[in-house]
Amino acid sequence: MNVREVLWYELTQLPNRMGGWRGIVFYLLVAGGLGVWVPGRWGFEFLNPTVLIAYACFSMLFAGPVAAETFAGIVEMRLREPVTQRAVLLGKFLASAGYGWISAMLMLGAGLVTVNVNNWHGSPLLPQTPFLLSVVGLSLCLAAFTGGLAAAIAVRTTSAVAKRLLRLVFLVLLLLMAAALRFGPETWRMGALRQLSSDRFPTFALIAGTHLVFLGAVLLRVALGRVAAAAKDEAAD
Repeated sequence: MNVREVLWYELTQLPNRMGGWRGIVFYLLVAGGLGVWVPGRWGFEFLNPTVLIAYACFSMLFAGPVAAETFAGIVEMRLREPVTQRAVLLGKFLASAGYGWISAMLMLGAGLVTVNVNNWHGSPLLPQTPFLLSVVGLSLCLAAFTGGLAAAIAVRTTSAVAKRLLRLVFLVLLLLMAAALRFGPETWRMGALRQLSSDRFPTFALIAGTHLVFLGAVLLRVALGRVAAAAKDEAAD
């Protein structure tokens, strides 16, 4: 079993990972709302840097539940060979992180198309290229971090427990960010707003994205260690 085989298998299982037909219908409704309805209502405001950055973060929300389903109970597969363990983990990681990132990008792209169609003046209305590329790159890094986090949590538990833990982690991170902006010094808030500007965000995205990818790789390594440890325990029994 190699990475390509695992990746292809996970892609065929994606509808089940999404929750069956109900999950697919919900996904389409969310995609229509975020990709068409919201940009259509907001118009030019959709091109605000903060809004586009928020869309980049959607990759975490899409990747999280699918990754939890993908990695849950992986130790039950009884993967004894280290090469197989790495291939399975990497294939599942690529499938879940890729799903989250592509979903976010589809909605962002649909939003940009909607704004341009509704407000066409002879030329496309798009953010500056460096800023748009940094949004795309940060979204990919966030998906990679989420995939690694889900792997570390879910490999030795159920999908339901993994999803609850992921939601708890995301909630804590959100509360910490909100508390820092609400109760932190004024210089923190002003500094954060400056980093989100279209001129400074590419540098911020590069630094933050590098850290996120590193953390995702560390967490994926943790998941691999847990799978290997479970295999050794089973072999010893």
